[in-house]
Amino acid sequence: MKKDDLSALATTAFYTATGRYTSAVIHGLKNWKVIVGAVSAFIMAFIIVISLLVSMPGLIMQSILPGETYEKQLELSSFAKGEITATDTEKKNFILELLSSLSTKDESATLSSDEPSSEEILMIYTAKYGGFFDANQLDQKKIRQITNSFLTVEGLTVKVKPFSEVVNSNGLTEEQKTIAMNMYRNHMYDQTVSLTIGDSLKNYGSIIYKTGETNVVYFSQRDERWAMQSYGDGTVGAAGCGPSSLAMVVSSLTNKQINPKEMCDWAYKNGYKSKGGGSYWSLIPTGGKKFGLQVESNVQETQQLVDALSSGKLVIAIMGPGHFTSSGHFIVLRGVTENGEILVADSYSQKNTNKSWPLETIVRESKKGHAAGGPFWILSK
Repeated sequence: MKKDDLSALATTAFYTATGRYTSAVIHGLKNWKVIVGAVSAFIMAFIIVISLLVSMPGLIMQSILPGETYEKQLELSSFAKGEITATDTEKKNFILELLSSLSTKDESATLSSDEPSSEEILMIYTAKYGGFFDANQLDQKKIRQITNSFLTVEGLTVKVKPFSEVVNSNGLTEEQKTIAMNMYRNHMYDQTVSLTIGDSLKNYGSIIYKTGETNVVYFSQRDERWAMQSYGDGTVGAAGCGPSSLAMVVSSLTNKQINPKEMCDWAYKNGYKSKGGGSYWSLIPTGGKKFGLQVESNVQETQQLVDALSSGKLVIAIMGPGHFTSSGHFIVLRGVTENGEILVADSYSQKNTNKSWPLETIVRESKKGHAAGGPFWILSK
């Protein structure tokens, strides 16, 4: 029986019992049948209420235990800064110890690419072991075990496995694997869109937006000149929003002109392409610095974004489901209007680019992860 049915039955029994008790009082307790009926009704109501209360722990546990629903996992995967910090510390300590143990007197062991993100580790942790309510409840030993599952040793080089491979090597059930991958796609590196040969593409030519404090060179990832060209295991048009956004910023703030295909090639060569997805978030801060820009990460206040844009700086944001994407998508914030709305450069949509957006919409729809100092990066000369 469902909880609502039990509640309704208990309520009916209660009012029935109350009515019969009142009737008994009115009759001066002279009618023994009325008395027996009242007592019976009260006993029935008591039993139903007790049954309802007994069922409640299970119902409550279903609402808070991780793994029960996809929606709950999405909520759990928006990890707080405390959990990120605690995991990051344990992860870094483990990697340093591993590298130290592999190093020789003559040569040091090295990590071939970026560390696995703390969010990725916590996604595996949550899917496998359940949720937690604060950083103090994290099991350090399990964090280390999961960190180790991301790493593979080849001589003096430690390589990082892709998330999809790690999901299959942690003893997760099929349901847990699905939960982990759903969290990953929604909160991390899935920036892919459906784009196939035959889609309506065009040559966007040379476009410069001059409505912000800084003139912005605009590139479309869907430009026919490169949309169907490869970006790792994907294409520029389907998965290249990160490199396209970085190409716009680099071309706008430096003397170097680099198009989306060239930036995709650089990103793939240097390990920033996520297998089966888009780009690792670390592409933005690391790539920005590589091309000679100053990068500010871990933006804490929305006013920082407004001040940065008002002073001619540009911002790259990773957006979540909403107006810009159904999964994940990098865009450039390029200015502020007189009424405080945000100008963007969206490599997938010139329509979005030609509009201004409320700041609260940008902040609300940004990804809630903290990988690589996101979800906003301020870039300047």
